[in-house]
Amino acid sequence: MLYRKLPALIIILLAFSNTAAVIATGNSGGDIVVYTLKYTLETETVEIEAGIPVLEGLQDKTTQEDFNRYLRDVVIRYTDDIKKHGDQSLRKQISEGHPVFKYQAYVCYELKSKEKVLSLYMSFYQYTGGAHGLTGVFTYNLDPATGRLLTFQDILEQYSLELADIKDSIINELNKEPGLYFSDTGEYIKNKDEFDFYIEDNHLVIFFQQYEIAPYVVGIPEFKIPLY
Repeated sequence: MLYRKLPALIIILLAFSNTAAVIATGNSGGDIVVYTLKYTLETETVEIEAGIPVLEGLQDKTTQEDFNRYLRDVVIRYTDDIKKHGDQSLRKQISEGHPVFKYQAYVCYELKSKEKVLSLYMSFYQYTGGAHGLTGVFTYNLDPATGRLLTFQDILEQYSLELADIKDSIINELNKEPGLYFSDTGEYIKNKDEFDFYIEDNHLVIFFQQYEIAPYVVGIPEFKIPLY
């Protein structure tokens, strides 16, 4: 059975604390500039490190401001939830006599492309006990001129790609190492019409969350489709 949804990880979203360190750094290229607002917090219950991207250089300044606010709020809610549950867990650990450990949350990002499509790749990691943590990946693909979020269907149309060909390409890659994936992954791909994606080095990169099509050890599976 495939785990089609990431466990609560990404609906979990933190408020800045007075004890946090906030640092801004810049990273430029062309007309698009990405600043990093870095948020760190360490208490007896949590360890948090988050890099929040702040875009500058979009032509539509209102859209740019709204998008930056949205990204900030996503990270804030995510880390705030980790902190809240970490505080609750510490009290429970102490009251039940269990070994005490800190909850962890790490957020980082990478600008994958910024020409025809601005692809922002964000990784959310949490550890809340157990054998290992969980990572969720989210991408935001924008038209650099307007700041409009591009859908998977937009990409198919923009690059004249066929959905059936993309599915066949992914399934062909799965068949090269079938032991890595869940047994019904091929059927899952055939019945899927929307995919998580980003653009990088003239490729459309399709990716799947942890546990979506494979065991934890496989990580975040990715499949590259040439655009030209």
